Amino acid sequence: MPQTVCGSVLTWSHGAARVLHATPPSVVRFTSSNFSMQVIAAAIILLFFYYAAGVVVTLLFSILLAYFLDPAVELLESLGLPRTLARWSWC
Repeated sequence: MPQTVCGSVLTWSHGAARVLHATPPSVVRFTSSNFSMQVIAAAIILLFFYYAAGVVVTLLFSILLAYFLDPAVELLESLGLPRTLARWSWC
């Protein structure tokens, strides 16, 4: 005789259970407002940007500085100075 367990229909044969068919699990839906969840998500993203601003500004400034000083380092390198010394001459 078939038996239903957790949405699946089981049948027993030779002491072992076989699944005849399984029903998919029901979809969990949130009942709260989607707008409130979007506001909370936006607040979390803005807080992340607020606290990450110091790191991002420092990183962008260092990239720009390296980009602008590269021609001067290449000039000193073309004059025969090793790149390591040419780079440290600007510090």
